[in-house]
Amino acid sequence: MKSESRGEGTYNVVVIGAGTAGLVTAAGTAGLGGRVALIERNKMGGDCLNFGCVPSKALISSARLIRRIRDAEEWGLDRQQPRFNFEKIFERMRSCRAQIAPNDSQERFESLGVDVFRGEAKFLSPDEVQVGDEILRAKNFVIATGSRATIPNIAGIETVKFFTNETIFDELSAKPESMIILGGGPIGCELVQTFCRLGVHVTILQRGDQLLPKEDRDVVHFLERRLVGEGVRIVKNVDTHSAAASNAGKVALELLDRQPRNDRDSRRVSESDRPADQHPRPFSQRKEPLQHEQQRENCNDNERCGKGRHSQPLLHLHRRFKLRSLRACSFGAAESY
Repeated sequence: MKSESRGEGTYNVVVIGAGTAGLVTAAGTAGLGGRVALIERNKMGGDCLNFGCVPSKALISSARLIRRIRDAEEWGLDRQQPRFNFEKIFERMRSCRAQIAPNDSQERFESLGVDVFRGEAKFLSPDEVQVGDEILRAKNFVIATGSRATIPNIAGIETVKFFTNETIFDELSAKPESMIILGGGPIGCELVQTFCRLGVHVTILQRGDQLLPKEDRDVVHFLERRLVGEGVRIVKNVDTHSAAASNAGKVALELLDRQPRNDRDSRRVSESDRPADQHPRPFSQRKEPLQHEQQRENCNDNERCGKGRHSQPLLHLHRRFKLRSLRACSFGAAESY
């Protein structure tokens, strides 16, 4: 019996999305002898390979080693400071990702018997989906499109350069002096500790009264104490109202305190307000809104940054007060928004 050509006839399964779930489904179906098509509009490997598990854990492994070197005395060694190059750590992360990428590649899955189509899927009927000029028919469809970062509705955010958890691993080209993370879910907490250990002054903003809102409070309190002890600033119970960039290249965030109280006036604080010790208390312990100000570092990509040399974005925003920060503004998936 002659086998049907690519895209013709009826598939047993058409999988939409080539992330972890989609790849496992496609490979499993093909392995059982089924006829399967896989549709992907972006990168093979999805979140896990490109901007999730693989790059984040590669950075975490470097950051963990840096922390252990700083704590050398706890292991009976002489006290010492780690020597590292921020850019080389990111190069290693991207190298690790590149080594794993062939396992999730189109070529590998086609070698397994999967028909891979690149483009955006559109359902035409209960048993038909269109990808570009192709119309695929199937008995079953698996929608494994995953999620993507949500950009909060913040006034003026379009005027500020920011990263999301989908862009930070590829677009951050140099070490920022400071960073703001909007969102205290797993992604935000992971990023804030990693960048703090890499020597970046980081602030994490959270709408609720605790980080990791789905976890037990005892666990969260342990995490928050650990983060503060490592130098992370935590701001809880706030909404981000607006964002703006000054002519000097600084980024300002206006935050509104979500805790009920009569006095909601804002004030400004600068990096000079940092406590003398290396373990500042969380912003959530402060009694009034604030504005945090830092200088943005220059980046080398003049075309992307605009005229002249400007800074790179910050990371995640959550809460309302007034805040100014240095370099990258990044938003993760709205996991705790």
